[in-house]
Amino acid sequence: MIEKIRNFINGKPWLGWALASVILIGAIVMYYSLSGGGGKYASSRMAEQVLIRCTETGDEWTMTRGLLEKSLRGRGDTVDGSVGLINPKTGKATGFPIDSSWKEMITRINKEKEEIKAGGGVRRHK
Repeated sequence: MIEKIRNFINGKPWLGWALASVILIGAIVMYYSLSGGGGKYASSRMAEQVLIRCTETGDEWTMTRGLLEKSLRGRGDTVDGSVGLINPKTGKATGFPIDSSWKEMITRINKEKEEIKAGGGVRRHK
């Protein structure tokens, strides 16, 4: 069986090169897709420390971007951008990230939640 395949490819060398090219392209695609690629949800981005400042007291604390997004995703169907993160000292939702990613993050999370809801991606048990 292997001898037949070898003879067939030896008779048509372009086929061997085409097969090798497909395998190489597949390996490159797998490498970039599994390595994170530096997208919105790359592990390096989710591990970044985000500085949070309380609008009421001025206290500052840090948390990873991954925990920040996880806390926002657990807020129900839509995320209200005017409600901040819980201040660990006061227990009030008055903390907001200092960087300018807050509005973009809220918009993206709400959009993803809508897409999941529209596609039936989440099933709720009653």
